[in-house]
Amino acid sequence: MPYPIANLPYGLRCRLSELTTKRERYNLQIAAGGASICPPKLQLMYRVKEQYYFDCDNSELIVREMIGATETRNCLFDNDSPLHYASYVVFTEIDLQYLSYDIFNNFYFGHGLFLHLDTCHLSQQFFEKMSDIIGSTVRSIEIDEITDDDLSGDVVHVQDSYNLNFTDVLTAFPNVAGISVDVKNLSPSWMSEVMQFKKTKLTFLSVVVPAEQIPLLTVDEIIDLLKAQNNTFSLEIFCKAGHQSPVGKLIQAIKKLPQGEKSFATKCVSLVDYNTTFQYCLPTEEISCFNYGLTN
Repeated sequence: MPYPIANLPYGLRCRLSELTTKRERYNLQIAAGGASICPPKLQLMYRVKEQYYFDCDNSELIVREMIGATETRNCLFDNDSPLHYASYVVFTEIDLQYLSYDIFNNFYFGHGLFLHLDTCHLSQQFFEKMSDIIGSTVRSIEIDEITDDDLSGDVVHVQDSYNLNFTDVLTAFPNVAGISVDVKNLSPSWMSEVMQFKKTKLTFLSVVVPAEQIPLLTVDEIIDLLKAQNNTFSLEIFCKAGHQSPVGKLIQAIKKLPQGEKSFATKCVSLVDYNTTFQYCLPTEEISCFNYGLTN
C-alpha cells in the first residue's frame, strides 16, 4: 500500500524534493503512488537501450550508453537530466575511489541487472561499495580480467594481492542467480565459500580454476556443492590447460559415480579444458532425497 506521503505539508514535500538525489526522489514518487510527493519537480525516467559502460580515462570516470548494435556515445548529466534506467552495466578498470562519484545518482539499476566487472581492482570494500550503489538487483554477474592469453597489444594487469572469494560476492549480491568468474587470483577455498551460503538463488556457476588448484578439488566437495543448490543448478569448472591437463584425473574419479540423466530438473557439473568436455549429472533419486532431508 502506498504511504500517504502526499498528505504531508506542501512545503515539506518541496524540501524533500530539494534534499533528495534523483534516485531517492523517484523512489519517493513510487512510495507515494504518484508524482505529487516532489512538487514542483517530477523526476523523469529515461529508458532506451538500458546498457551502460563505466570506464576510467585519465583519472576520470566516463560513462557511455549503447545507442545501436555496436555504437555508443558519452553520457553527460546535469541537475535536470532524467534518471537513467540500467539493466546491463559494464565496469572496466575501475577501483574503489571511483565508486564514490556522484555520477551514480543519475542511474536506477533495475531488477534482473546484468553486471560485468572487467579488469577492476577488486577487494572486499569494492564489493561492499558496489552493493551500496546497485543494491540487491543483480541477477547475473561476470567477473574477469584481461591477460596476455586473451589478446595481443596493450594489456592492463591488475596488480592486486586480493584473491577473489565468493563470500564477498554472495554477501554483496544475495539475489544473484548466475556467476561467471575468470580471474588470475582466485581463492583456493572458493567451493567451501559458496557452501557457507545455505540459501542461494544460484542456478549457474562458472569458474575458471588455475591448473595448480585442480588437484585440490575433491569429488565429495563437488557432489556436496551440487546437492546443496537449487534444482536445475549447473556448475562449470574450466581449466586453461591442454596437454597434461590435471582435469583428466578428476574426470576419471567422477566417472566412477552413478550417472544421472540430463533433464530440466537435474543438477550437473561440467569439467572442461582445452581438449576435453565432460558432464556429470546427479542422479534424480539423490536430488529428491537431499531435498527431503533424507541424506546424512
